[in-house]
Amino acid sequence: VPCGLLVNSSCEVSCEVQGTGLNRLHCITRTLKTRCGQPVVDECNNDCGIRGQHKCTETAVALGSVRIGSTGLAASSSFALGVGRVRSDKLPDNALYLSHQDVT
Repeated sequence: VPCGLLVNSSCEVSCEVQGTGLNRLHCITRTLKTRCGQPVVDECNNDCGIRGQHKCTETAVALGSVRIGSTGLAASSSFALGVGRVRSDKLPDNALYLSHQDVT
C-alpha cells in the first residue's frame, strides 16, 4: 500500500495503519521541492528514482560547447553547439545554442 494511505482489510475495513510502499504522487509533488540533483523520496523515505529540480539554475557550474567541422580537409565552415552563455546580468543561462562560423 502506498505511503500515507490507509490500509484496508479484504472486506474494505480500515486496519488503522498506513501503508509504507512507494507513493508516486509524493514523488511527483516533491520533485520541484527537492534540491537540484538530490534523490527525491516520498514521505516514508522511499527512493523515487528521480532527482530534485529545486534551484537547478543556481547550481550550474560551467558552460560548454562542441565545434563540429571537417577533419583532414581545409574546412570552409564549422558549427558550434553549446549550452549556456555568460549574461551581462550574471544570471545563469542554460539554453542550447547553435552557431555557424564561416572560415573563408
